[in-house]
Amino acid sequence: MAITSEDIHVVDLDRSRLSQVFWFFSGFIIMSIGLVGIIVPGLPTTPLMILAAACYARSSQKFYDWIINNKMFGHHVKNYREGKGIPRKSKPIILGTMWVFV
Repeated sequence: MAITSEDIHVVDLDRSRLSQVFWFFSGFIIMSIGLVGIIVPGLPTTPLMILAAACYARSSQKFYDWIINNKMFGHHVKNYREGKGIPRKSKPIILGTMWVFV
């Protein structure tokens, strides 16, 4: 049975309540740090949101959908979750920016 992109975005709630609470609070803490990264230079936002989405994929459909549908970073998280990675046209910009700041 092949997994479609719609299946990837369905939260697995077949867990114990304690496990769901653990994943929810882990996701909330990681998401909070990621949101601070929007303002603070050097603190990555997208990798933290990918990690928060992975936590919410185990606990909360509402918060998972919020991350996936966010206008600022949602498409990056969605592409990563679907296995598409970073678009080819973005890679030179990313590498150039990294070299300037290094």
